[in-house]
Amino acid sequence: MKKSLVLTILLLSVVSLAGCDARKLHREPLSGFRGDWIIRGNGFYDGVMIRIAGNKDDQLKGTIIGLNDNKFVRFFCDSGSVLINRISRVSNTEFTLSEHKVGKALFDAYGLETSTEFYAEFTDRNTIGLAGNRNHKGTYATRLERVITAD
Repeated sequence: MKKSLVLTILLLSVVSLAGCDARKLHREPLSGFRGDWIIRGNGFYDGVMIRIAGNKDDQLKGTIIGLNDNKFVRFFCDSGSVLINRISRVSNTEFTLSEHKVGKALFDAYGLETSTEFYAEFTDRNTIGLAGNRNHKGTYATRLERVITAD
């Protein structure tokens, strides 16, 4: 009886550990967001370049450093405008990211929501997947890709 109980517990432990994603066991640092990124897969903002850096309170903000060809982005956004106004931790590898909407001032004038919340997760060192909710199942239509420059 004891032997079968021990074997059952051992088997359940092995099965549960085998199903774990080892990447999620470490704590992804917020500093991993720092740097230059290009937005991919997001209609209006596709191709916009942003720089994520800390402000004087070490809160991470993303400012636009390069616009795309979208006429609404060019009309409502300027280089230097804050696009990502907040990044916060949900778990070791999961974050929420708040992005200003195109035409934020217009939405604000009518009392409408001016930002969009995204669930964010590093898919690798140079890519951050963005989803509208936490039930994304690992698929990300929108992502931030790190801009790597040759030094």
